Amino acid sequence: MVERPIQVAIYGATKPYRSALLRCLDPYRYRVVEAVGPGAAPSSARRRVGIVYLDTDSDWAKADELCRGRRVTVVGITPDLSLERVVKALALGCDGVVHADTSEEIIANVVDSAVHGEVVLPSAAATILARAYLNQVSVSHELEPDELLILQRLAEGSHLAGIAGEVGWSERTLRRRMQSIFLTLGVSNRSQAVAKAGLLGLIEL
Repeated sequence: MVERPIQVAIYGATKPYRSALLRCLDPYRYRVVEAVGPGAAPSSARRRVGIVYLDTDSDWAKADELCRGRRVTVVGITPDLSLERVVKALALGCDGVVHADTSEEIIANVVDSAVHGEVVLPSAAATILARAYLNQVSVSHELEPDELLILQRLAEGSHLAGIAGEVGWSERTLRRRMQSIFLTLGVSNRSQAVAKAGLLGLIEL
């Protein structure tokens, strides 16, 4: 019995890039359906794959839409493998993340592995995530509960006076403690502290 081809929808990127993806996926029994706008995903496949070129806000919105459905295997292709982009893609629920400039064969392998339930990442990205996790464990043990509360309130937009009243400190003590938080996180200001704490999963953004 011949297995039916798996239908694939490609979102974002340029037409030449989508055509290149079509060629590299062809040997893997995938049938590519080019789709750029919303609502153009294939509807009759046994299993479906959504490949999203993660660049613009609308690309990320499409990835989020596909991941929420969870009937589609989602692979993100990004022009920038920064830690922020990798974490964001995985947090959305992408089953694989790969750099746009890597070889067509590797992209095809990432897609094929994702279809079979394996989350595939470039080794460099996996190393970054492993280090970030270890850093998170280290930092989370170094920050006191009150300091985590301060970061959470800063992320929510609270004023220093309100935060100081909540933790029972003077504003002067609060500012001094914030300098300690900056040192622990390796940052130099509030916005950087909030961003890094959110990236490490210490607070909710």
